[in-house]
Amino acid sequence: VHRVTIIHGETGCGKSSRVPVMLLKAPPPDGTSRKVKFFISQPRRIAAKALVERVRQCEPELRDKFALRMGHGWKEYESKQSQVYFVTTGYLVRLLANNPERFQDCTHLIVD
Repeated sequence: VHRVTIIHGETGCGKSSRVPVMLLKAPPPDGTSRKVKFFISQPRRIAAKALVERVRQCEPELRDKFALRMGHGWKEYESKQSQVYFVTTGYLVRLLANNPERFQDCTHLIVD
């Protein structure tokens, strides 16, 4: 069973910046000890890049867990510790269409 939660809030309230940090710090949703892994999609490249940089700056102890992926092979801040990927909506759609297996270990998906 898959649960869906809709968060509605004003621009700048933290839907795409604070919620991912809370999810990363919380225990996995299925009660196991596996690590959370999720994607946060943004409609534009500039928004995805600005958000990943802001979250990495505001959460220095978690900075290595946040990475950025966009089309044309664009990757930044990616490491073995990466668990949260800020992506463009186009990247997410192509990933889902061409590599659905990449979502097997995904615990959350945030679409902005």
